[in-house]
Amino acid sequence: AIGIFHIFTHAFFKALLFFAAGSLIHAAHSNDIRQMGNMGKFAKVTSICFLIGSLALCGLPPFAGFFSKDAIIHSAHIHGFTGLYFIAILTAFLTSLYMARCLVYVFLGEYRGKGTPQESSNFMTFPLIVLAAFSISLGFIQEDFTLFLSAGQIHMEALNMSAYLISTSTVFCAFVLSYLIFHRKIISPEAISKSLIFPHFVLNNKYFIDQIWSYFLQNVVFSISWICATFDKKVVDEIFIDGWDSLTHSLAKVLKKTQTGIMHTYLLVGLMSTVIFIFTLVY
Repeated sequence: AIGIFHIFTHAFFKALLFFAAGSLIHAAHSNDIRQMGNMGKFAKVTSICFLIGSLALCGLPPFAGFFSKDAIIHSAHIHGFTGLYFIAILTAFLTSLYMARCLVYVFLGEYRGKGTPQESSNFMTFPLIVLAAFSISLGFIQEDFTLFLSAGQIHMEALNMSAYLISTSTVFCAFVLSYLIFHRKIISPEAISKSLIFPHFVLNNKYFIDQIWSYFLQNVVFSISWICATFDKKVVDEIFIDGWDSLTHSLAKVLKKTQTGIMHTYLLVGLMSTVIFIFTLVY
């Protein structure tokens, strides 16, 4: 029930982020966040909605993401899944870190693009306002939602003060770190990469997913495809389809010679057939 509730809230604030990102791209005429900056000055409604979606995704109280995401983390903690609990905390920190990086590039500093951005029309901003309202308020129906899904069989355990403190401190630390790295440039990303060689190597290569899929496609999928194509061409086409076609044409050529249209030829064939038949009966 907690997981379903997180999917439910996630749908709203993630949709808000996608829509707001599209509105920002429309305003700046660029999808490169490095070409943005100070977008709150030019697109206030979109910027506020994007900020709400970001904070909901990070799980900052009292946004919807906190009540769903941290309910999962809190449940792992109270049920003794310590490893999963710390992995979830780390994941939440990384989520806050990359969202803070996005906010730094989009909203801090001077505008770095071309021209002057313009706020999107009401046709685009109205859905953002609706989704932002849900991203703020949906967390407060957590208990009722769980009771509804479980037909009254499951009661949510209330999040205690430690959940609020851990979530808030996680978001705060991630935002401060992102601000120091990407805006103030006090901490060098290159220095961090050099100090974390192996994690940087793995992450920079995207967990080698591309290489694994490329090897799998070239050596497994393509091989299977070649075998199937060869079987289709050599066996299905040449033997079953073209083979039957050739056999039919060959038989037709042989049988065609017996159809001369001359009466005495038919009489001769009929007489010879009768003689052969009688001969086989007698002997």
